[in-house]
Amino acid sequence: MLWGTFLPMVGIPLFKDQNFWEAKLAGAAIITTLALASVALAVFKRFAWLYATGLASIALLSYAVMTMNSQKAKAHQDLQAMANSPLRGLGDNFVKAINLRHGWVIMTLGSVVILAVAVLGPRLIAVRKKVAETAPVAD
Repeated sequence: MLWGTFLPMVGIPLFKDQNFWEAKLAGAAIITTLALASVALAVFKRFAWLYATGLASIALLSYAVMTMNSQKAKAHQDLQAMANSPLRGLGDNFVKAINLRHGWVIMTLGSVVILAVAVLGPRLIAVRKKVAETAPVAD
């Protein structure tokens, strides 16, 4: 998830792609904090808290995508108001060309992995203890 904040998340034609740090500095800082906290919680086997960090990161990513889509829709609506403008077609094509990039996929997969560790972590530890208890002791 941390890696995804540095990958392109929004493609804007005629400009460079933006990563999460360039587009939403506060959101990137929160995602980074959640990712580092998740690693620490997993290392110290505090799996119940991973639900909070995983769900919070999914909520933040969902909010960021919805915000971007609403801004894109507003720009499209503003272009509709310019019905008689000769540049309207150019503006429409520009707004349509703005798209999500692969950074979102990495961040979303990271959030899903955090939730998977929250679910499977305690079970794997329980299985490991059970195997250790039933293993024969060598003399």
